[in-house]
This record gives sequence, structure tokens and C-alpha cells, in this order.
Amino acid sequence: MLKILKYQFPSFIVFFIYCNISIAGKHIEISVLEQFVEPVLECLKKEEPYFEFRGSTSTFNRCYDYHSAVHGYWALLRFLRFDRGQLSPLREEINQRIKEGLNAGNLDSEFLNLQISMPGSSVRNYTFSWFLKLSSEYDVVFPGGEAARALQKIARSSFEYLLKEYSSGTRVRTAGNHQNTALNLKHMLDWALIYAASDVIKIENLARDFFVRSEFRCYASDESDSDNFLSPCLSVLELLADILPPEEFFEFLSERELSVEWLERYLQFPSNRAGDAHRFGLAPSRLWALENIAKKQLKKTTPMGMALNSLIKEHRMYVLNDLLRWQNNFEASHFVGQFSIRALTSYDQFVSIGNK
Repeated sequence: MLKILKYQFPSFIVFFIYCNISIAGKHIEISVLEQFVEPVLECLKKEEPYFEFRGSTSTFNRCYDYHSAVHGYWALLRFLRFDRGQLSPLREEINQRIKEGLNAGNLDSEFLNLQISMPGSSVRNYTFSWFLKLSSEYDVVFPGGEAARALQKIARSSFEYLLKEYSSGTRVRTAGNHQNTALNLKHMLDWALIYAASDVIKIENLARDFFVRSEFRCYASDESDSDNFLSPCLSVLELLADILPPEEFFEFLSERELSVEWLERYLQFPSNRAGDAHRFGLAPSRLWALENIAKKQLKKTTPMGMALNSLIKEHRMYVLNDLLRWQNNFEASHFVGQFSIRALTSYDQFVSIGNK
């Protein structure tokens, strides 16, 4: 309880959060997630005037920019997946938004437009990797059907493009910020494990080339960069936690001098200033990475495991209480709700309530 109180939010909000989520984070009431999905619904309701790329339909011309609309729809699907009891009063509105936006006709048009019009850039890579997440989530919530097949067509094309892009010798820092590259490879790996098993080894080798066999290092200064909305170090560690055996993972930590003390010092909570909207994404992106690293690599009884478990609890409380800081910030509200839903619906939480 003291962890929550130190963020100095009104006591009734603290009490509400405390009563609706366990400190260990193994179960989250749907009423808590509703607070995060409502901003996502709002940003998907109307078309926006600014985009780095415009779609051929209105489906993804929302949420300030195209890629944020892609993970906006992903967040709606994730919410439905978590609401197994179908108790949320938002279900009808969410289903309607998905039905109107993610229909086969719109998606087939977007598929053609993406091939022709979207410029090659780190934004393109990031957008395509989120299409992998969107498609696989749709398959879980609404398996089969024309829309699922249309999304799979976009996903397969996106995957093939990314695999070619990263296999062509494009180095990390010329393919976008290294944390974006790590996240994209993580999305590719997750998707390939279901739909393209023969390519898994290729993705693992790319991750090793970019981050293990290279001179890659984590620097505290990266975390303070106001442009970062993904945790620079933890995005890489989350990817490596998936592909490295435990002994090799700990060897990597040792070689890069990533000790318990270093991580605790490195993962200071960001102080968001005016104009630093991207930094609202740091805490949720750290949380989902910490959850995955702890799940894949660390026993809770080890010093590193205990440290990560403590960091997970602190970041979960921070993410929950951060809602009041970003929900009225236009630039932050177009993506932080999606990030928070991802962070708060981790693998461990799904397993604990019988979801897969």
C-alpha cells in the first residue's frame, strides 16, 4: 500500500485500485482495464488530420498516426480476450468499432495501399510488426472468417518484408532505434512461432547478430532520451530472454555489466515534462518486458529474481496510477492506453484466470 501512496493520488483512487488488483498482479478486474480502454476507443472514433502516412480507408487514419491506430485495434481485441466473462458494458461499443473498422473490404484495400504507398522507414517497420500482433490477436478472439484471412494476408506480407529488411545487412541503428528493432524482432518471433515455424531460427540469428555478437550496450543516457517510448535496455533483454538459454542469458548480463544494482539504478521512473509525451510509454513498456524476462529466465528466489519481482510491483502500481497524468494529454493518449493494456494483461495474468 505504501508503494501506491507515495505517488500522491487521491485516497479514493488508491483504494479503488488496491481493491481491484492484487499486489502481485496475478488478477486484474475488468473494471480497471476499462479505464485504459476508454481512451483507446475515443482515439479510434474519429479521423485525425495528422499522419506520417494515410491509409486508403478510414480504418487506420485515427489515433493521431497510422501505427497507433493499428495497435489501438489490437488493444480492443486484447480487452475482449481478457473479458472472458463478457461482463464489461463497453463490449458492445468495442465490437461495433472492430466490425466497422476491421472488415474484409477495408483490410483488402489497406493491403494494396501498404504495398504501394507506405515509405520505407523505421516507422514502416514498427507499423508492420504491430500488424503481426493485431492479426494474431484477432485470430484468438474472432477465429476464421474473411476479416481474419484479410488480416493474415497483411501480416504475412509484413513479416516477409521485415525478414528481408533485417536480413539484408541493415544494421540496428540504420533500421530505427535499437529498441524499436528489438520490439519488431520480438513481434516477428511471436508470430513465427504460430504461423512460420521454419523462420524462427532466422529471427533468433538476427537477434544474436544485432545484440549478442555485436558491441551493443545499455546506457542510462538512452533511458532519459525524451524521444524514447520503449525502454531501450529492457526491449533488448526481453527479446534475448526468449531466445537465449539461461546460462547464455546470464553470461550476456555479466558481460554487459547488467547487475541487480545497475538495473535498480537504471530503471528510475521518468519525470514527464511538457512536450515529453513519448516518455509516458516508458513505464508500461518496462513492465511488460520485466514480466517476460522474469517469466522466462529468473527464479523468484535468486537475488536478480527478487529484484525484478520488486521492480514489477513498483512499475505495475506506477502504470495504474499514471492514468491521471496522461489521459488528458493528446499526444500521450493516442498510444499510452494501448501500451498500458499490453503491460497489464501479461502472460502470467492470463494463465492465472485460465486464459491462454
